[in-house]
Amino acid sequence: MNPRIATLGLVVVLAGCRGKLVATAQLAGPGTAATHFASTVKPMTIWADTDVKWTGGEHSRPDLTYEIDVTQGGKGVGHVSCSVANHGGRQVCGTDSTFGNTRDADCEILLGCTLPSLPLGDIEVKVVGATGPNVKSTKKMSLNFRAE
Repeated sequence: MNPRIATLGLVVVLAGCRGKLVATAQLAGPGTAATHFASTVKPMTIWADTDVKWTGGEHSRPDLTYEIDVTQGGKGVGHVSCSVANHGGRQVCGTDSTFGNTRDADCEILLGCTLPSLPLGDIEVKVVGATGPNVKSTKKMSLNFRAE
């Protein structure tokens, strides 16, 4: 079998395992973003959708952190802090390269944090993203909210 076809097939299979994309809080770099979605009874996962260059060895992660405030109808539902360092063990990468002590990767990484219990209806999520000392540059550090 052609190795390129096998790799493409693996990427497609892994992409399907992430769940249905419900909403995205778009961040090109550090800053604030907001998004809305209709909550359902399905559990939600949070994925960092990144394109980042950072200092670190082959198994390192970029120092990306997120503060997430969840509201419904202007009332607070909850707050969660997430970090790529505390990832959920799964990631899907388009590119990932290491040159010396610099890594450059375009990956979607499952975060090891969860949203608070969500009531049914329209949910607003406000995200504040920040970078740490090992991050050299960012093209993207958005958050994807997915239904399992």
